[in-house]
Amino acid sequence: MGYLYFTLLWEMNELLQHNQTEEGEDEVFLTTLRCGDFEVSLETAESDSNAEKITLFATHIWKGCVSLAEVLIELRENIQNKAVLEFGAASGLPSIITAKCGAAKVCASDYPSQEVIDTLKRNVKRNEMDTLVTVVPHIWGSAVSSLLAENCGRKYDVIVMAECVWRHDCHDDLLLSVRSCLKEEGRLLMTYSHHVPGCEDADDAFCRKAEQCGFFLREKRILRIPHQWKPDEMKSLFFCDFTFQPKVFEAPH
Repeated sequence: MGYLYFTLLWEMNELLQHNQTEEGEDEVFLTTLRCGDFEVSLETAESDSNAEKITLFATHIWKGCVSLAEVLIELRENIQNKAVLEFGAASGLPSIITAKCGAAKVCASDYPSQEVIDTLKRNVKRNEMDTLVTVVPHIWGSAVSSLLAENCGRKYDVIVMAECVWRHDCHDDLLLSVRSCLKEEGRLLMTYSHHVPGCEDADDAFCRKAEQCGFFLREKRILRIPHQWKPDEMKSLFFCDFTFQPKVFEAPH
């Protein structure tokens, strides 16, 4: 499938807002982003390690996350009145944007780090989306009953995820969770980029594995975005749109 090349532009305005409460709580540093017609204010977790003491990289708002939010606005007709699940939500930007775009139900999930989950919940509430977006801890590859419970036991119409394929050892677990939660003919909308030189093929392997286990690649775009750490440089980021056409497999319960 051919690539569609275009440059994705967005306005990103970082505001350091010192919100110290009367009770003496710590200052909260917010980043305000404008994605399309929507303005979203986010904080990020101050710490984020998993049980193996490996950082989850949830302390930053990744460019791939912002890019996915922009694409979701473009594809809002595919989201409206749909049940949407996000894996690796971190600050929750794509989940908040899907809710603003008219999704019927949104579940934002991430690793059960208390700091990450609490930050995610605050972001959802801060942007007044807590009536539509629920937050659920989830370890990829584990039982998905708590995720499905948020959608009345049903599988989701759309799954979104940004920058989740950098942990190559977790590809199989992530795919298992996706397959266990996505309805037949549902959509998987994702972004990823190459962060470590020499690991490009390992990053791309996720998409190859997805195609081998029931995902049909409808579209793949290459977006040109500012580098995460070098804003004067541009880099490539990939957006993939899959349709799930499942084969027989055993889902975790």
